[in-house]
Amino acid sequence: MAEIIQATVKTLKRSLLLNYVYWHFMEMPETLLKVWWNLIFLALHKFSVVMHFKTLLSPFRKYRFRSENTKADIADMIFGWFGALVMNIFSRLMGIFFRLTLIILGLGLAIVMFVAGGIVFLSWFVIPILAMLAIIKGMTLL
Repeated sequence: MAEIIQATVKTLKRSLLLNYVYWHFMEMPETLLKVWWNLIFLALHKFSVVMHFKTLLSPFRKYRFRSENTKADIADMIFGWFGALVMNIFSRLMGIFFRLTLIILGLGLAIVMFVAGGIVFLSWFVIPILAMLAIIKGMTLL
């Protein structure tokens, strides 16, 4: 009876070890890749990088200035038109500045996520091997 129990325990241990190895090296890497991609996707969409590229030259908060043509004097009309032009250019420059800032932050975060995800993904495979080597080395020192 004791032999049957020992054989059953040994089979369960082997099965548990095989299940762990299968999970660690086959199932979990796929999940890690999905999480990695989702983090990069999050960084790009949280900062709306694509939308900011599309609207890069748009005025800041859609502010557009127009000159008032109610004045009869030609000089006032020219100065009004010139003032509106300057303000529109300034509004676009502000839009470019703020959008470029968000684009740079979003791309920077996406790069950080890419590098960090690569480190985690590679570590997922290397750490168990290093742990086994450390256990073997420890056993030889006894």
